[in-house]
Amino acid sequence: MKRYIKYFLPSVLLRFSISLIKQYNNIIKLAFDYGQWKSIRNFSSCDASSVPVPWYTYPATEYLQHLDLLQFKVHEFGSGNSTLWWSKQVKCITSVEDDKKWFNLIEGQLNAQYNNINYRFVKDRFAYASDFSKDTDIFIVDGSYRKECIEMILKQASFLMIIFDNSDWYPNTIKQIQNSINLVQIDFHGFGPINNYTWTTSIFLNPLRSQELKYRKTLRSIASLAQVSVED
Repeated sequence: MKRYIKYFLPSVLLRFSISLIKQYNNIIKLAFDYGQWKSIRNFSSCDASSVPVPWYTYPATEYLQHLDLLQFKVHEFGSGNSTLWWSKQVKCITSVEDDKKWFNLIEGQLNAQYNNINYRFVKDRFAYASDFSKDTDIFIVDGSYRKECIEMILKQASFLMIIFDNSDWYPNTIKQIQNSINLVQIDFHGFGPINNYTWTTSIFLNPLRSQELKYRKTLRSIASLAQVSVED
């Protein structure tokens, strides 16, 4: 027994210590590199520099940040810090909101630097889901009446992309998208701002327009290793 302790206990303690260090580093990366701690503390979807970001999963936001979307028009169902973030990513964005208190809060942040946002308060259910421009390129479904919004969007088949947040909570609506037209579904599972659980943000790409997507950044995640493989 003493021999076992002498030879194996140090190895077990070393592995345990290394595991603790790795786990601690993971916590630090999520809390501070991604800014989750700041977003929890302020209950505001933001990054490590307090810059507004969408309340999507981090993998989904990182994917979108790699794309050059400046030529596209966006329609967003449900507003928030995502509205401010999208303003910097695209040609223009229309965002509709049915919660008057939340609408007033976001509207109060729309200064001169957000001059490409058309922000509207729409209470009527049908108008909320249907009043969008037919030349919209990107639809974001992240607010109320999601089933109705999807039904209206799918009638407008020339769009480039649908972003559906919390898609794991809407299996029937997602199935409706899958069964409608030939879209490529990409699911981004993981943690995101504020929440203490993982969820899914799904992106549906129209293959007839996917060639319009261009990358503006080297593919790299916030907490990734900044290296290039010797086999590349």
